[in-house]
Amino acid sequence: MHVDAWLAFAGFAMIAVFSLPVFRRSSYRLFFNAHWIGYLVYLIAICYHVEQALYWSLATFFILGLDYICRLVKSHYTTVTLTPLPDLRATRIEVPHLTRGWKAGQHVRLRAFTFKLGFFAFAEAHPFTIASVSENRNGQGVILYVKSAGDWTKKLYDAASEPGKSGLEKGGMYLNSNSSLASLETLGREELEKGKVPAYDHYATGEKGVGVFATRAGAASTRTLVGFGSGTTMKMVVEGPYGGPCSHMMRSSFTSSLVVVGGSGITYGLSVVEELIRDVEKLQSRTRLIGLIWIVTDPACLIPLLPTLTSLFNRVSYIPSVRFTLTVHYTRAVSPSFSAKLKTLPGGGLPRNISLEAGRPDFKHVVEDFVRWKTNRLARGSDGLSGVLVGVCGPGALAQSVREGVDALDDGVRRNVGGVEIEE
Repeated sequence: MHVDAWLAFAGFAMIAVFSLPVFRRSSYRLFFNAHWIGYLVYLIAICYHVEQALYWSLATFFILGLDYICRLVKSHYTTVTLTPLPDLRATRIEVPHLTRGWKAGQHVRLRAFTFKLGFFAFAEAHPFTIASVSENRNGQGVILYVKSAGDWTKKLYDAASEPGKSGLEKGGMYLNSNSSLASLETLGREELEKGKVPAYDHYATGEKGVGVFATRAGAASTRTLVGFGSGTTMKMVVEGPYGGPCSHMMRSSFTSSLVVVGGSGITYGLSVVEELIRDVEKLQSRTRLIGLIWIVTDPACLIPLLPTLTSLFNRVSYIPSVRFTLTVHYTRAVSPSFSAKLKTLPGGGLPRNISLEAGRPDFKHVVEDFVRWKTNRLARGSDGLSGVLVGVCGPGALAQSVREGVDALDDGVRRNVGGVEIEE
């Protein structure tokens, strides 16, 4: 009886069985561990069963070792700051010491070195999309929004929510975005008085009472929002970045960009929008119209992100050639608490460029409206319009709906705007 052959077969069988959707969806850790254990058993057993397989197994181990060395080169052991966002039921992670080296849409993998997330938390690498841009004007580092969905992310949220340690706690309750916006204005004035921002001409108060620095070029910038970045600290290994757009994809080369995201996909949306705005401020972009559509179950998810969104709107307000709008589609009834929170915001409501829509959007209508009636009506230069980019991040059904909306466009409309491309 060839025991070694049966062990090799068992290793392959383990990989095949635990790759079934029922295991992959219900227990990712079981799916993951079964793969590396089964693969290791197969590589060792096959060497005993077939002598010539030794060299192939050694080559495989060499490739695996090289892969880990490359990951180690792209890894950073650093201190991160955790801030709980109750309305989003998510944790905001800021890595202040990593400020450059990635593109919008890329992700990093996190390994936590703490027993709060389990005894073997250091052995688990979890991927999350970066929600900030590289080389941000205000020096902000990597920002991640981690939805509390699985065991690891729930423990992370609980660690960030420990009483007395969170930067968003005050008097037993969480500060709302009103507090952050007010603090932002105060911070800006203090820095101007201390002469820390000599590159700017003056400090101005933008729409909704948000402070902005007006630059000589007419652009605008905002500092890191107070209320964020002052919570629980934790040691982590940040590995990456990985993924992102194709090397030939230049978002700033398109006349307009429509970004559609669902749920936690807003991290992709925020980074793409901020990257587009940053390139315009650097005079390195053709972008003139930006549309962001966010589909969520509860509109209250918008509240924790209002400081970030408001800062983006204020930067755009100082760029006459660019327009940015945000539409939030929600599928759950509006709660009285959300309505009450809106009244506490500066101005008594949402910024004018943010609109709330009940129900799921009809993407055939949305895409046609954005391309035919918005982009197509922009003033044309000597080279005409340079195309529309439609980016999407979310469930497969969402991506399929957006793709169908783009496919339904008339060929004549496509030619008039310079073409339409999809980034998924």
